[in-house]
Amino acid sequence: MATELLESIGWIQSTKMYRMDVPPIVIFSGSAGKRGDVLYYPPDKWNLVDLKPFGVTSDATTCDINGHMIIGHGRNPVTAILTACFRPPNGAQHKDNYQMIQIEPWRGEGFSSGERHQSLAGVNLVDGCFEFYWQMLYNDGSPGYKKDKPPSEGGSDYLLNLRLESWWRK
Repeated sequence: MATELLESIGWIQSTKMYRMDVPPIVIFSGSAGKRGDVLYYPPDKWNLVDLKPFGVTSDATTCDINGHMIIGHGRNPVTAILTACFRPPNGAQHKDNYQMIQIEPWRGEGFSSGERHQSLAGVNLVDGCFEFYWQMLYNDGSPGYKKDKPPSEGGSDYLLNLRLESWWRK
């Protein structure tokens, strides 16, 4: 009875969890451009991530994603913001209902603190896949990066690393 009630309101039962006994797998590392040979997904759009190449099976129900977020504030005197949102493929989650956020206020000319923040988010999977949306912005609504200017000339430097920590299946 309790299981039926939980499932009727959207809970998914998973009984097997898989974790690696080595460092977690980096599934994404990026800022305003691609770095090295790690997978890259551009900001400001929903990106489909397939975890099957990392050993996740197509019947997996959910996964845990660890996000390491860094902001190196530039010279723009507003608050820099980095967010990430996760959902199953074609899910209804809006990009502004993010599960991860990093905020760094401007501290004055000559200061760049390189704020770092760790977050963990669970996301439901469909066929071993999920979608994520990430954005870099300032609290005045302007983009948080300037593709043609380094942080010393007005933009902030952002980095988002996503690691697969664990995954679950029935």
